[in-house]
Amino acid sequence: MSRYLFLFTISPVQSFIAQARKTQDLYSGSRLLSHLIETAINELPQHSEIIFPSKNTESKPNRFLAVVDTENIQKMGDDLKKIVQDKFIEISKAEMKGEYPANFDKQIESFLQIQWVAIEHDESQYKENYKDIERILGGVKNVRQFSQLEEEGNRKCSLCGERNALFYKPVIKEDGTKKKPAYLQNDAIEIENFDHGEGLCAVCFTKRFYEKGEFPSTAKIALMDTLYQLEIISYENYVLLDRFKKNVDPFNDQLFFEENLNESYFRKHDLKIKLLSCIKEKQKEIEKRAKQNDLRLKLSKYYAVIAFDGDSMGKWLSGEKLNDTAGLKAFHTALSEKLGAFAEYAKNYLAEPRGKTVYAGGDDFLGFVSLKHLFDVAKTLREKFDEQVNQPLEEFKLTGENLTFSAGIAVAHYKTPLSIVLDWARKMEKEAKNIDDNKDAFAIAVLKHSGEIHKTACKWKKDGCEPLAVIGNLVEVLAEDVFSNTFIKNLDSEFRRLMDKDGKFAEKHLIETEIKRLVSRSCMVKREAGEPKKNFETRKQEEISELSNSLCNLLQISKTLENFLSALHIADFIKREICA
Repeated sequence: MSRYLFLFTISPVQSFIAQARKTQDLYSGSRLLSHLIETAINELPQHSEIIFPSKNTESKPNRFLAVVDTENIQKMGDDLKKIVQDKFIEISKAEMKGEYPANFDKQIESFLQIQWVAIEHDESQYKENYKDIERILGGVKNVRQFSQLEEEGNRKCSLCGERNALFYKPVIKEDGTKKKPAYLQNDAIEIENFDHGEGLCAVCFTKRFYEKGEFPSTAKIALMDTLYQLEIISYENYVLLDRFKKNVDPFNDQLFFEENLNESYFRKHDLKIKLLSCIKEKQKEIEKRAKQNDLRLKLSKYYAVIAFDGDSMGKWLSGEKLNDTAGLKAFHTALSEKLGAFAEYAKNYLAEPRGKTVYAGGDDFLGFVSLKHLFDVAKTLREKFDEQVNQPLEEFKLTGENLTFSAGIAVAHYKTPLSIVLDWARKMEKEAKNIDDNKDAFAIAVLKHSGEIHKTACKWKKDGCEPLAVIGNLVEVLAEDVFSNTFIKNLDSEFRRLMDKDGKFAEKHLIETEIKRLVSRSCMVKREAGEPKKNFETRKQEEISELSNSLCNLLQISKTLENFLSALHIADFIKREICA
């Protein structure tokens, strides 16, 4: 019996998860990969020591590291690989009921890329063994074999665009009749609960139907907080919303938006046109009630995606940032445990009405967020990561080194293709990580339905300023009508023409002076009944000073004027979307 350090990986990951037209595709893809890794972990020899990930992590990453005892490591590794491949095939056929289009098996069997590496392990040589096993895996990935899947001439999958579509739903013509999409193979199978004209390959079909639970749509995420608030305001609102949903089968949250209440939309989604007038009437009543209450609720069409990833994790795992590399295994074990606990917290925290978690792997996270809660969610996750992961590992770290993460946030219209929104969230995550060598930052992009884009990137904290808190506070004072947004428009029109091609403007002191003047002019604080004039003037000046000072601090730490102005426009946009 010999002891080995064993590293096992499944790919592809990002493309498999991110290739999605629906939030359900995204969630199911994540859950499926997590289940396959867990399947492999559960088949390890008894008394194996799992180092990464923690067993408490529900959303398992695409790899695990373990110490195993076995007489035949080659057989063990090959057996695990086959077990995972067989499990994927079993899952793919669970919905088929014995009917398989041609090429179904080939698409499934050629998809997963599984690699494993093992080296004989000596506990006293853990650091060296870990370094070697990561190096060897990198080499294996660079020379990995692949099988060529020849598919020519037919229509490609609506999700991945790589493999031929084997499952479809007919297109609805203008006269209401159905037509099979062109260029599908003859034995392609019609699926009732697809979108009209949609076609999926075997792999994406498996992903679509793997997770039976319903994940909220982008429209539902956008509406989540408003509908929650409406329901708790009164029982009458609850009844109205309940009846509205029960009138339509199947119900789609896009029906809360007037733009979708037309015959074309109803035909496309197989809805009864005779219900249209009734649905319109109830939708108007819901919108009216949302605007009438003191919360000034709005049926928002925008939501946010937040993605974050631990900073410099390769350096942490290699021991480069530790005070004693001899304790690398102890650090790995402790880090795995803390990341698992944080992942569990993050998953439970981002739930209705705040939003919904897609996956939480500890240092890797993806979730959908209601705009009303965006700044609180980002701030809380960052603080909890520091509290639950960074601080407990103080004994391992070099002085001045901290475990942090950088986040990318994309705000988008519910009809914006999901793949585009996910791309922007990851793009913003990269921009955050490139802000400087220390990273520890966030970046936000607002993708307006008109095509206009605003984006800003800032450190979580710099020189005593917390940019996310400043932007969040600006949203609040605009929403509460403490200030109008005129100072934002005026600042932009006055200084945008003075920026150089890189968005910079050196004379920041001139902007500060103008910020104070324009903020003062846009203040809308009202004198309360019976309030002494002196008290009112003092309170007003305090509001002006607080906002002016925070904006000037944000300006000072912004690398460019363009970055600063974009942050203001983002706050103004979010205010308009969360407040009627």
